[in-house]
Amino acid sequence: MSNTPSPLDILNGDVKPTGIVAQCEHHMACTLANYVIAQALAGLTGIRAFVPIFLVAVCGKVMEDFPLTLTSGSWLETWPAIIALGLLLVVEITADIFPGIDEAQDMVMSILKPLMAIALAVSPMYYSIDGSSSSGLVRFGAAVNAGLLSEIVALGKAVETLALDVGSAGACAPVRSVIEDAIAFGATMLVIVFGFGMAVFLLCVMAVAIICWVTYRKRHGLPILPRCCSGGKKDAQNDATLSESESGGSASESNSDDSEKSFLSKVEEGDTQGDGRILYIDAKPEED
Repeated sequence: MSNTPSPLDILNGDVKPTGIVAQCEHHMACTLANYVIAQALAGLTGIRAFVPIFLVAVCGKVMEDFPLTLTSGSWLETWPAIIALGLLLVVEITADIFPGIDEAQDMVMSILKPLMAIALAVSPMYYSIDGSSSSGLVRFGAAVNAGLLSEIVALGKAVETLALDVGSAGACAPVRSVIEDAIAFGATMLVIVFGFGMAVFLLCVMAVAIICWVTYRKRHGLPILPRCCSGGKKDAQNDATLSESESGGSASESNSDDSEKSFLSKVEEGDTQGDGRILYIDAKPEED
């Protein structure tokens, strides 16, 4: 019986990375598995920027059957990178607990999260069709898709954080933060343990969530992103105040017009008693 691994074994992550590189003749299957797993992990960086990439660095260093085939000598497998990512992860988790600070952190992370997703997406090995070299085109596509997916998830996370902070006056911030930590850690470990199948499932969940969000907003005539997300809470409050003042001004002008029409109708009927206004009539004297 041949010891060559089947495509299904490769996609499921049942083959050791060294075995894939040394023995695998199904290079397209290897590339597909690496691509899908990397995209799923990149999407999770939208929740926590440093959780997926930190766990990939640690598990890639210590696990023999790690499902993601990293490039030879990848910086993620070095101890300085693991220590640095671990410290950044602690800072991110700690800051997200406190109301106000979490919103400021989301603004910074809207830039850092796509960068971490891109760094994670370009780390695996993407083979060319003949399997003799690395495919730069696939790597470029993986980087672009990972950055976009991470940014979309990050914006959704920022909206959720802002809504809960405003709705609960910051009381729910610690609970929300712990739940997000559990989702990020749990989903990342599921992808690492179960490989390709779990990555596909996770990407489908993200796609359904994005489609539902866009459909709901469009059906109710709302912008895809809330104004508070694009302009901040202060801008949203200013918009609300401006809207109220405009509606109040319109109502005042309408009442003034109605009052004027009522007065003129009384003049025409000869009934101006009780009205303090003086009517000036421009009349020319009759000529003899």
